Amino acid sequence: MSLYDCAVTVAITGGIKMMRARAGLILAVLFVCVAFTGIAQDFQYMATGGGPGFGVFMPDLAQINDFLSGEGFPAFEDNVFLVGGRGGVEFVPGPSLGGGGWGAWVVSRKDDIKAEYGMGLGGFDLGYAIGGSENAVVSIGLMMGMGGADLTLTGNPGSPLPVPLGIILEPTEQVYNSVFLMLAPHADMNLALFDWAGIRLQVGYLWSPLSYDWHDAGLPDAPNLALDGLYVQASLVFGGIFTMEADEE
Repeated sequence: MSLYDCAVTVAITGGIKMMRARAGLILAVLFVCVAFTGIAQDFQYMATGGGPGFGVFMPDLAQINDFLSGEGFPAFEDNVFLVGGRGGVEFVPGPSLGGGGWGAWVVSRKDDIKAEYGMGLGGFDLGYAIGGSENAVVSIGLMMGMGGADLTLTGNPGSPLPVPLGIILEPTEQVYNSVFLMLAPHADMNLALFDWAGIRLQVGYLWSPLSYDWHDAGLPDAPNLALDGLYVQASLVFGGIFTMEADEE
């Protein structure tokens, strides 16, 4: 099966499953929102908004680095830079709803050879706002969604045969791909810097319990590209924390 056929098959199968899962999740969210409307007087504050963010992902890269070394490519550093964004609403004390996504990448180079790893993911975020005030809200949550990753190796680490003088080897490219299910439990603090903006600090753990990997025919099998690990992220929040006044009888 070609890379294109494999990608189409995975996309169609994953798309159908995701459509069903999202439909059920959307209905659940609508039900919860309707229920919240009836008990809104029990909430003290509401925090809402979203914006871009950045951070560091700290996965275990040992298996990928062992594979790179075996193929003659330089290993990756331990930490992976990430960027993304999130938006949502939090009822304090009470449930929080939102969504977001982010991407991560790392590159290693040595002379004319290069290894690149990239990952992107996104999903719904459901949680609970433990408590807070007009200045800050503390919450816990779980992001659920899907992602994809790829490993690209460019260059010729070495040739088993001597190369004649004046002959330049054309750089080769090896591409490995993965799609995966993602769960990320996390803890957050939403800090209000102004009435209309603030910053969100988040610490969490990315877990990929299910993945599917593929690559071009003839290439060696690569390790699982769906990485697990701790991450730390900070993002801007354009919105605010508002006091919810109880309706007078």
